[in-house]
Amino acid sequence: ASNVTVKGASAGIFNEGLVIRNIGTSFAAEVSKLSVSNTLTPLLSLRANRVYNNQSCYGEFEVFNISVGTDTGNASTGKILQVFVYKNATLAGPVNFQHNDSTRSLVATDTAATSLSTNSKTQLLKAFIVAANNSVTLKLNEENFFGTSGDVITIAAKSGTNQAVDTVLASVSWFED
Repeated sequence: ASNVTVKGASAGIFNEGLVIRNIGTSFAAEVSKLSVSNTLTPLLSLRANRVYNNQSCYGEFEVFNISVGTDTGNASTGKILQVFVYKNATLAGPVNFQHNDSTRSLVATDTAATSLSTNSKTQLLKAFIVAANNSVTLKLNEENFFGTSGDVITIAAKSGTNQAVDTVLASVSWFED
């Protein structure tokens, strides 16, 4: 019997094509391991801290570059390195996460862990092989390797033969939001 006014609000964000999120500050970390046997060994882990600057942290990081190289001595040894990138594997041994940059970064890194195990929450994000005396660099901009509060991304490796790989160098670069 009386006039009724109907009001509404609407908003949308749309994209057709690839979204590249390379925003925020970039950081990097590296590690050198003197020997990697045929037992899976964590090389370098990144963790998005749950607390940053004494506040709950809801930021995230995106891995955009992973490099792994080997020094196996004589190139004819045939020592091959198998590399695996895991999300949320369980680390063991003397796990020791340290702030990457306590004033600017929400990520902590660990290079001390000596073993890892997988569970139902673990994802294998990537696997690749590095030949004797060689290196591999993965550009992961389009792969969406994200870590949010509490997530851990680990680069792990093992020898592809019964001979230990003498020296393994690994580095990772990431953006933070």
